[in-house]
Amino acid sequence: MAGLMEEQLMASNMSQGYVPFPASKVGLLVLSSSSRVLHLDEQASQLLGDLHRQEQRAGATGLPPSVETFCSEIQDVLSDREEADDWRPFEVTRSVGQSPQAMMLRAFVFPSRSSAAQTRILVTLQKA
Repeated sequence: MAGLMEEQLMASNMSQGYVPFPASKVGLLVLSSSSRVLHLDEQASQLLGDLHRQEQRAGATGLPPSVETFCSEIQDVLSDREEADDWRPFEVTRSVGQSPQAMMLRAFVFPSRSSAAQTRILVTLQKA
């Protein structure tokens, strides 16, 4: 019964132009405000490994240099927003790597007014 309902919902969504991305294609990486890795799922690990091989070196944090640069950009935006007393969540998107291994990084940043250490950054990684 549940399978039939899922098929009907999917057919309805597709008829409206929505095509869901397979969950296995998106990697999830959770970082602290200091860019320390708090969580890394299997897909993100594989995608970061692809970037490591493409860039042929690791950065100071163990992440690929392009991802470290992305994290540095996020830190700059976060610092500017903290100085402006702007604690709203924000998003930063970047394309990294070269074809055919190019990836889209999207960071969702959740600043914490109570403590910078409580700020969390959710990064999704997906092949472009």
